[in-house]
Amino acid sequence: MADHLIQWIAPVRERRLEYEKHPARVLEIIDAGSKAARTEAQATMSRVREAVFGWDKKRAEIAGA
Repeated sequence: MADHLIQWIAPVRERRLEYEKHPARVLEIIDAGSKAARTEAQATMSRVREAVFGWDKKRAEIAGA
């Protein structure tokens, strides 16, 4: 079983060594992921706010009053 585990984890270890050699690339990947996650979170929170508070509807009511 240990031999199979070592064989299975080998590609992961190789990628980790590659990333260790290029820390700037790791930061680029993290930054890109953070940016994508932030965009998705903002869209999700917009939907949540509308569903919970009805902000667009309330704004329209206030603007029309």
